[in-house]
Amino acid sequence: MVDAVHTELNPHQSSHKDYNLSRRIDSESEFERQREAEKTRVRFWRERMAECRPLGFLIGLPFALIALVLAAVGAVIWVLGSILSCICPCCFCCSALANLAMKLIQLPVKIIRWFTDQIPC
Repeated sequence: MVDAVHTELNPHQSSHKDYNLSRRIDSESEFERQREAEKTRVRFWRERMAECRPLGFLIGLPFALIALVLAAVGAVIWVLGSILSCICPCCFCCSALANLAMKLIQLPVKIIRWFTDQIPC
């Protein structure tokens, strides 16, 4: 009786029963979305673990450490090249030097990826 009077006074406002029903449906749909997201995360990690090759990583690790020293040298070259290109922007060799330094900085990651791709287990 109160809901009927309340609805007659405010026709745009829904009753408490409708609100509870819509809230329950929203929570169920949210639960389904979370469940699908969890399934997607599990599928992603299963695919990533299929690509995991610890032996290739361990064999490539010493070479990556040597490349890490070269990456530090590349970082110093990159800083010097950036300073020189700011001082003299017309000098094209500074930009080539900075590009070479960026390749040196990326070298450890490339070496580890190469080794893990080469070793099948």
